[in-house]
This record gives sequence, C-alpha cells and structure tokens, in this order.
Amino acid sequence: MSDTFEIRFTNFHWIDHTNNPDDLCLHGQAFIQIGGEVLTTEQEGSWTLSAAAFNLMKSFNHSYKPNQFSAQLVPCCGHMMIIDENTQEFHMLGCPNGIDWSIHYENKRVTHTTRWGKQASISLAKWKTIVLVLAQQVEDFYAQSKTKNLPEEKADWKAYLRFWEDWHRMKKQIQGMV
Repeated sequence: MSDTFEIRFTNFHWIDHTNNPDDLCLHGQAFIQIGGEVLTTEQEGSWTLSAAAFNLMKSFNHSYKPNQFSAQLVPCCGHMMIIDENTQEFHMLGCPNGIDWSIHYENKRVTHTTRWGKQASISLAKWKTIVLVLAQQVEDFYAQSKTKNLPEEKADWKAYLRFWEDWHRMKKQIQGMV
C-alpha cells in the first residue's frame, strides 16, 4: 500500500464553454492518482466536476463501493437530478462513463482502492482538506458565473435546489469533523 494519492480539478467550464445560465452542471478536467496508478489526467476528457465534488462529500466518512450513488464518484455527465419520491433521497443520473474507486474509513485513515487493486492510505485530516478544497473550487466557479436559470419543470428545479441544500449541509458537516 502506498500513500500516493492526488486529485485535482482544473479548467472549469460549462459544457458549451460559454457562461450559459441554463447550464447547471460544471465541467472540467481532473487529475487522479491512487497508489501510483493514474486514473485520469488533465488531457483526458471532461468530467462533471460539480457532481464529482458532491459525490466526494457524500462519500465522506462512509465507506464507498463503485456505483453506490447511481453514478461514479467522478461522472462523465449528469443528465438528470431527481428526488426519489419514496425515500426523498437526491440522486444524479448520467451515462455509464466515469471514474470510480472504493473508499474505506478506519482509525482516522482513508484507504482509496482502484478497480485494479492499487491502494493509497491517507489521514482523515488530509482527505477532509482535499474534499473541502475541491468543493470550494466548484462553489467559487459558480459564484463567478452568471446566475443560473432554474429549469421550467418543477421537479427539475426542486432537484437542483436540493442539490445545493444537500451540498451546503454536507460541507458544513465535513468542516465540523475533527
């Protein structure tokens, strides 16, 4: 096992590379390395970074297995945001492409394991810092962009507002953890 773990988001943009107020999902490039295995570089594709930061916060302090959230930790796209009528849980759905790995919490350590078995173990404090930095980068980009237009469909705008409600709740919880 290694302590080589790195994740960063870069080149933030809306899908059409304009400041389109109807585009609700932030995209960009990512670099992810776990245990010496590079899962993606900034030169490989575009990912939905708003969903990725959300999923990383959602996985914080809870062991995670691939595809547990109806998508990958770092999804290619997010076609739809929904609130499950039965459970009232928020979900983001997208295509089957994305980057996923397992996350396991034990004794204030976080072990990240790729699908191919490479592992990296980092302190919970370091993981907390990484997740909060990524979330803040996403928030900052939204804040610098045009105000987003809510979708016309009531279920869609409720889901988008729920995304941010859950986002802020999870971020506050993570900030309060030791």
